[in-house]
Amino acid sequence: MTAKNKCSITIDNIHAAKEAVEHLIRLGRRKIGMVNESETAEVCTVRYNGYVLALELSEPWRFRNITLSIKKCLTNAGVSSIVIYS
Repeated sequence: MTAKNKCSITIDNIHAAKEAVEHLIRLGRRKIGMVNESETAEVCTVRYNGYVLALELSEPWRFRNITLSIKKCLTNAGVSSIVIYS
């Protein structure tokens, strides 16, 4: 296959995660959590950074870095929306 027959599609993961969170904020959500596949994979870290950026830029939000189990998020933390990437 020659170079002209190859293509690649990428995504701006920071921007995508930031937009997803901003959308939830516009819908009036106040407790937004994020479920990530890995703490060490670069793509997960980048998406997490977009999530954090959206929360930090949205007043009167105060970002809290809390790691919870899914069960705790759904039953005890009162999370109204969860952004999930896979």
